[in-house]
Amino acid sequence: MRAIITFFFLSLVFFSSAQQLFPVKTIKVTENAKVLRNPWAGGMNLPQFSSTDFNGDGKKDLFVFDKDGFIPSVFLNYGSGDTVAFKYSPQYEKFFPSMIRWALLRDYNCDGVDDIFSSCTAGIKLYEGKKIGSDYIYTKVDSPLYSNYMGTQVNIYSANEDIPAIEDIDKDGDLDILVLGSLFRTQIDFYKNTSKETVGTCDSTTYDGPESCWGHLSLMESSTLDMVFGACKTSTGGIPSRGDTIGSYRHSSNSILTFDQDNDGDEDVLVGDVVYTTMVFGKNNGSPSSADITMSDPIFPNYDSTINLNIFPTAYSCDINNDNLKDLIISPNATTSVGVASTDIGNIWYYRNEGPIGNQQFHLVDDSFLVGDMIEAGNSAYPVMFDYNNDSLPDLIVANRGYYDRVNVQYDSKLSLYKNVGTKEIPAFELQTRNYQSLAAIGLIRLRPTFGDLDADGDLDLMLGDDLGTLTYFENDPIAGEADYLGIPAVYDYFSIDIGINATPWLYDVDHDHDVDLLVGDLNGRISFFWNYGDSTTALFSADSVNATFGNINVKTPAYPEGNATPYVSEDTLYVGCYDGNIASFVMNQDSLRRGTFIKLNAKVGSIYAGNNSNLALVDLNGDHQNEYLVGNNRGGVTMYSPIDWDTVVAPDTVLSITSIPSMLEVILYPNPASSAFTIDFKGHQDNFEYSIINMNGQILESKSIKFQSKTDVSVLGWPTGAYFVQIRSAHQVINKKLFIQ
Repeated sequence: MRAIITFFFLSLVFFSSAQQLFPVKTIKVTENAKVLRNPWAGGMNLPQFSSTDFNGDGKKDLFVFDKDGFIPSVFLNYGSGDTVAFKYSPQYEKFFPSMIRWALLRDYNCDGVDDIFSSCTAGIKLYEGKKIGSDYIYTKVDSPLYSNYMGTQVNIYSANEDIPAIEDIDKDGDLDILVLGSLFRTQIDFYKNTSKETVGTCDSTTYDGPESCWGHLSLMESSTLDMVFGACKTSTGGIPSRGDTIGSYRHSSNSILTFDQDNDGDEDVLVGDVVYTTMVFGKNNGSPSSADITMSDPIFPNYDSTINLNIFPTAYSCDINNDNLKDLIISPNATTSVGVASTDIGNIWYYRNEGPIGNQQFHLVDDSFLVGDMIEAGNSAYPVMFDYNNDSLPDLIVANRGYYDRVNVQYDSKLSLYKNVGTKEIPAFELQTRNYQSLAAIGLIRLRPTFGDLDADGDLDLMLGDDLGTLTYFENDPIAGEADYLGIPAVYDYFSIDIGINATPWLYDVDHDHDVDLLVGDLNGRISFFWNYGDSTTALFSADSVNATFGNINVKTPAYPEGNATPYVSEDTLYVGCYDGNIASFVMNQDSLRRGTFIKLNAKVGSIYAGNNSNLALVDLNGDHQNEYLVGNNRGGVTMYSPIDWDTVVAPDTVLSITSIPSMLEVILYPNPASSAFTIDFKGHQDNFEYSIINMNGQILESKSIKFQSKTDVSVLGWPTGAYFVQIRSAHQVINKKLFIQ
């Protein structure tokens, strides 16, 4: 009997690990009476911006590459006139190659499709982009790019954390490169693209250089980042001398943006630095072929709100409001430096270009561009579903590591509560508070909540893990039907449990003895199991004395110093998020609770990757008996996925509203168990479907398309006895059923 139960359980969990998941974008979220345009876009910490027309409608869309987690995303431009409106469009993400540190879109070969320049070790990598229909293909051209320097091929050096300028600097029709010099780190090196000169077109990656000290400027440390002029005026064999350096030794990370501020035909420059909060602007009074920076603004723009991010501000030039003028986007490009962390809210500043053409003026209009339309919890978001008001609708709690307080140089950890104000069929969420139950006052960092009834009184109590590795318990004493955790004193250092660093607890009846047990993930990527030796009314937790690592699970990978295991259990399937961004699933076999290794079902559930410090919450949001997948990440946001295609695209740029989603397909299999044949019955619904029969090894044994039928008979005569999986797919959903053959 135990073998049969285990076999049946494996058939259940197979579906959750193998099913296709669709991104969800259209579930409504409201904050302070504002309907968020992109609530489920996942947040942003260190975004980098490029503009291009992905969908061919003539409007410039946005490509965003977040350095935190190396996450690419696309926002299609639905704005008109001066209206700014970008829509998160994850269907493009599958096209992008693997990229690290930074990524910028530029059309290097003038074919009308933007290519990708990105980082490789101490250099620059190039992917050529091609568009086939509505799909994109990116093929690596060079990694790294090389340059001809005095007859020798040398690597175009770009420090790992720098952001270079990739533009037609000398106005000859091909893309040149400006990077911070590799020697003194005070001056800018110019790599000239010689494609036009050598082959007559821009479709080449031939560079000369570096020519040191572009613009005759040298960066200088002072109270603000600034420039001094006239550097490298001495010529040595046609190459500016590095010996004429002015200014002190610079730090290792800088960003460079060029644009023609005064419309005089040459490139001016805007530079950021890792240890400064401001950016310095340099005015070019030379020519395209011979730059000469002679004027600076160290508090740019000095005529408006000065750029002021607390670490490494970096600038990007994009037309945001569809007026054919390049605006400025400013965002941070480093997580920490000299003990200072990056601003994670109010961290994307949009400066609108208000002209005139000959003297462009930039005015700050939004300090939370794009990110202000997302669920955003600062740093390291952690979603948990919890019905706080007992109305049978799941509400959303989003915990975090904290919001960075740049004044006090600390993280303020809080729980945000989003009330479900929708229905059982159509959910909708509204922010109630960013400090649920005033828990910020307890002063703990990296809050990780879990809810469970520890005293059998019919309501859910709260347990919080923190960065110190300890737990705090709050008993629920409801008021007027709503959960309340303030009426009864909290129990700190709960049962003296201390797992080291970064405790992430999860309450669940692991051993099926009708009381709640405790799992706790830790920094090292492992999970500790604490048995409840009490009963359903009085918890008594004690660490398992035999099995120090639950299921022998370790999700820490060699590429990262942290593991940060985040356990979540649903129907005896254990899901574990971790620092590297993948979410794995395991069979929580009862025979292996105290010893042995759990079977890994999937190393990457649903092919989801939402960035570092991933974590998962499951919930059925529309009563279809299939769970939606909510994923938190280090960028402070939440993404959502579903077995249903909630956001069916019926025409280019036209997305159905939530009320237009087709009704759920009902499917039954009979007889089950089957002996010679069985019937797939769509219960009167006629549509186009495809079914597949899959064995326990994941092999597809049979697939067939069904066109406008309400049922179909399938022969299994002679098939081996055992369990199989039947997957039924329509255009809008995927349904999985169990089939037994005897």
